[in-house]
Amino acid sequence: MIKKLILFLIRVYQGITSPFLRRCRFQPTCSHYTLKVIEAFGLKEGMKLAFKRMVRCRPSRGPFEKTVGKNWGYDPVPASKKQKNGSLKR
Repeated sequence: MIKKLILFLIRVYQGITSPFLRRCRFQPTCSHYTLKVIEAFGLKEGMKLAFKRMVRCRPSRGPFEKTVGKNWGYDPVPASKKQKNGSLKR
């Protein structure tokens, strides 16, 4: 129940608020990453991974900060234990 509510709130954020904010430094965006890790790992572990991602993103820094290189770019959702074992069917 709580998991569905949090996923719904993230989707509302993506549709209403996110388009007006500055560009994300990672791909996928933090909100998309959060949706995927919660779906893959469950609410508790997913929120922990999402929090770590947002700390790396450092959204409190100014929009003019120029840190290029390893701090920007593709940051994929880690594979869950089910995906590593090959037991997850698509």
